Amino acid sequence: MHRPTNIYSSVIEDLIVWIEHNLSDDLSIKSVASRAGYSRWFLQRIFKEYMDISLATYIRHRRLEMAKVDIVENRYKILDIAIKYGYSSQQEFTRVFKRITGYPPAEYRRITLEKKL
Repeated sequence: MHRPTNIYSSVIEDLIVWIEHNLSDDLSIKSVASRAGYSRWFLQRIFKEYMDISLATYIRHRRLEMAKVDIVENRYKILDIAIKYGYSSQQEFTRVFKRITGYPPAEYRRITLEKKL
């Protein structure tokens, strides 16, 4: 990550902490910008400058990382995990998850659990 020292670094760092605590909430660029007190356009610009990744991509990647943890812990159904992290359907979640990991969620769970044995 680039992380230039600028007047917005503490704003972005605080916002990242808030996002991490609210990943299962309905996070949109609009809601995050409102929380930060900036326009969507401005927040996206300073976030990208600071993190070298767009705000939307950051949220999507973090949600997928948290979903991977939930999948491996095997405490929730795949549908419940999809809904928890903001996907409108299990099919949408499966498509995105497979594109990123190379495996559908159920197979990822099975493979990961087999490796633990």
